[in-house]
Amino acid sequence: MFKIGSEDGKPGRIQQWYYDFVMQRDRIMLDDLKSRDLLRPHMTTPKIIAFMIAGLIHSVTIILPIIGLWIILSRFAGYFSVCYGLLIFGIAYVIRPKLVTHPTDGLSRTQYPTLYEFVDQISDTLSTPHIDVIVINEYPNASLGTFGLRQSTVLTMGYFFWMELDEQKRVAFIGHELAHQINNDSTRGLFVGTALHTLINWYQLIYPDSIGRSRFGFFAMPVNLLLWAIANGIFAMYLGLNQILLYERRRAEYLADYIGATAGGTQNAIDMLRQFQRSNPQVTINAFTTHPSFDFRIEFLTSKKAMFPKFVLQPEYAKQIDKELEALAPTMEARKRQKYKGKYNDYI
Repeated sequence: MFKIGSEDGKPGRIQQWYYDFVMQRDRIMLDDLKSRDLLRPHMTTPKIIAFMIAGLIHSVTIILPIIGLWIILSRFAGYFSVCYGLLIFGIAYVIRPKLVTHPTDGLSRTQYPTLYEFVDQISDTLSTPHIDVIVINEYPNASLGTFGLRQSTVLTMGYFFWMELDEQKRVAFIGHELAHQINNDSTRGLFVGTALHTLINWYQLIYPDSIGRSRFGFFAMPVNLLLWAIANGIFAMYLGLNQILLYERRRAEYLADYIGATAGGTQNAIDMLRQFQRSNPQVTINAFTTHPSFDFRIEFLTSKKAMFPKFVLQPEYAKQIDKELEALAPTMEARKRQKYKGKYNDYI
């Protein structure tokens, strides 16, 4: 029996081996990026494989309605053709890719004009599209996501970490997130991103509540075992796709750090990462996180020619932003006192 972990909390042999393997691959990636003068996103083998797998996943939701229509029109099952066809249509509807909806806690541009103007100005500096929605939460993180069929962008920022940063660290902070629009990170896109969510939906739909406990008793066990095997096969596919994309995700973070440094300055970007590390001791770096270690990211930035800020946030302007956000302070304080419910290792 393979031992993944140990009772004392230390990693088992397999876990330690995999961690060493990923860290070695991270080191190779870091050395490669350090040696490049011009950093631009490009198509890689993992990206191609990820798009192929995502295509297979999406093809299922396309093929099922066609099969259902064929059964009805060909009367393949005789009198029951319509029933079977409609059943397959129903299954196709349930397992269809689901888009992220508009965030309910998004800030209005009319109520927070200075904040939006500041983010828009950095977008113009980096030549990236303007953000559609900004969300402020109590979690010590930041993220850039999309929602809806048009893939509108949402920028999420942690209130308390934002208040800790000085002017130029804020520029590097926002610049890093906006840079993901330049990186063409496939996991944030409509095609691959929805494929990942679809696999999770399939898994939750198929996985049985139990193997042997059922009102049908022993007779339900073979069916539940089959469903259990299919569900775990889907989950294995999800993990496999995630691992294929892990390299690309970490590489995207290096490029986002670099592009963010062009906006806020190299030293400010480094100081921002160090401050985040100090403010978030609970964040752990392991073989499954989507971000490289802070030490690697700082080493990468220091290996490049020091860049001066392209955008300077004036103290008076920063105070106007903080004044707009004052109204959120009581809500953020109340949420902070509640148990942390953020995503595991979801950080800048």
